[in-house]
Amino acid sequence: DLVARLHQQIEREEQILCFVKSNTEVTQSIKLLKLLKGLSAFPLIQSQSSMEQQQLIKTKQIFFSTTVAETSLTFPSLKYVIDTGLIHIPVYDPLTDSTELREMNAAESTIKQRQGRLGRTRPGEYYPLYTFDPKNKKFPEPQICQTELSNIEFSLRRLPLKCGLNDLKKWLPNAPSEQAIDTAIKRLHQLDILDLKRDFTSIGLSISKLPDFGSVEMSRAVLAALKDYKCGRDVLRLAAILGVLNTSSILRNLPRKYKKVEGDFMTLLNVMDTILAKKLVQPPCTFNVDNVCQETGLSFMKHYIKRAILRYSLFEKFFRSPNEYCTAAQCSSNGYWEPVARALLNGYSNNVYLSAAEIQGRKHRFICYTAAGITEKQKTAVLDSTSTLARKLSANPVALILARDIRISSDIRARSILSFLGEIQSDWLDRALERNIPMSETEIKLFNDNIKESQDFLLASNGVNCELHDDQLTLAGSAGRVLTTELCVRQKLVVKNEIPLIPVNETDTGLKRKVEDLTEELHIFRPMGWRWRAQKQVKIIFLKEKDQCKIVIKAREKNYKKVHKELKSFVRWLQLCVAMHLDSGVLPRRYIDSVTKQPSPDIEDRIKRITDTTMTPV
Repeated sequence: DLVARLHQQIEREEQILCFVKSNTEVTQSIKLLKLLKGLSAFPLIQSQSSMEQQQLIKTKQIFFSTTVAETSLTFPSLKYVIDTGLIHIPVYDPLTDSTELREMNAAESTIKQRQGRLGRTRPGEYYPLYTFDPKNKKFPEPQICQTELSNIEFSLRRLPLKCGLNDLKKWLPNAPSEQAIDTAIKRLHQLDILDLKRDFTSIGLSISKLPDFGSVEMSRAVLAALKDYKCGRDVLRLAAILGVLNTSSILRNLPRKYKKVEGDFMTLLNVMDTILAKKLVQPPCTFNVDNVCQETGLSFMKHYIKRAILRYSLFEKFFRSPNEYCTAAQCSSNGYWEPVARALLNGYSNNVYLSAAEIQGRKHRFICYTAAGITEKQKTAVLDSTSTLARKLSANPVALILARDIRISSDIRARSILSFLGEIQSDWLDRALERNIPMSETEIKLFNDNIKESQDFLLASNGVNCELHDDQLTLAGSAGRVLTTELCVRQKLVVKNEIPLIPVNETDTGLKRKVEDLTEELHIFRPMGWRWRAQKQVKIIFLKEKDQCKIVIKAREKNYKKVHKELKSFVRWLQLCVAMHLDSGVLPRRYIDSVTKQPSPDIEDRIKRITDTTMTPV
């Protein structure tokens, strides 16, 4: 309403700028303004190129932006600034080793920066929509206190001083917490970059001699690609483009010819290969990124491609100089995904997620499989809708994926969002893993009697240590073998049960008559079957058997008991119901015209207005 009111007051060349907290809110605000007020507004967000932003500022009137418009952009005719006073900031929590996007009040310095958008070319007015006092928080929290520190810790230790944050924090005006530093060192231990004495391992020493690839995880993956998997060029190109992408939204607009069934990694590699192939056949003086992007249908992301090519050129320059990896850096997998995936797993082995549908869970939910000691939000995730691996609700999800980014959702749902994904196979996982499968007494007996000595289980569990402890089965071994064994066990714990809807010796004749009528309308149970299939992979089949309803349930014991309980609840409700037979077999009396001997059209039309003359079944 405020934007619409101010729009009526401004001159044709004057502009309105609205600050909101996130890109999602930018998009929603623009849609609502168009829908409710018929006004066109335009986004100013980080994923746009500076040229695109400048073009919008020159020609448009109403803008919605996040923190992007606070600096570096000058509006020629800005009249009004509307400020919600809220920002979304990624905040790292060392206790849970996760980064969550949090909503925060803007600091006083941020508010002043937004107010400073006005008055540069003409007088303007500032409309604050917040109720808090910005003076309570003079400046934003320093970034070093809100970010994950493993990259900083590694960068400091590779310098000649070889000192980490613990040694240097006393010199910092705002030092990070001890917990954050310890968590960073722990991550470097997990990646085999530091040893127990906090010195570089042989792997850490090798990585310290390489360029900065944006993160220690990607550096670990690049080293593995160079040394072990003969796909150095591919992973270097991935490092170049992933290093400039902070959002996966560009994947949505990619032409179909670039998208690969293996996932986002191979899709982005295909983009880089296409651009660099064009560069290879053109003289350096004539190669123009803008023209190549126009020719290849990638103009919408040319500002990312320019930065990625620049990064890759620096990598090429490094590996052209004499070093032990100059030959390995030219090796390619020739479009083969497995060696690239195995290299990436060296850096991102904690980011392996299994479809919950594979372990009797909810369809299109994913469970973190290889990391331990994580929060519920980290454990349960959904795929980013822009990913090439995202599926429709009616389709089966990808079974096992590797993710680069795990974004903790800021909404009330206990889940994360996974982006930059690749589909992987279980036998590519070679890290050590221990998993526990809860089992009931009946299932333990079934395991001991039928499963443990079966040929399928013995084949799947080769090399896996299996032990029963109290009410759970513990599996230990390489992650790939453990996963194969777990899926085998869970599949064999699914048992087929057949039950009648009501007991055969039921004495309530009214209930028996209702069930008999119900057997002609078994389609009413379909939503129940769909729900259990989607949420717990339970198969429920309703069959007519004489005057009775037989139900076939294929599920693990815990889920079978829940389904049985739900059916009993339905029967109790049905028992209390009064059956009304709307179709009595007696047709309503109709007015017949004495002359034409036919129903009167006028009267028939009036009857149709107030009743269903065809007696459609409910």
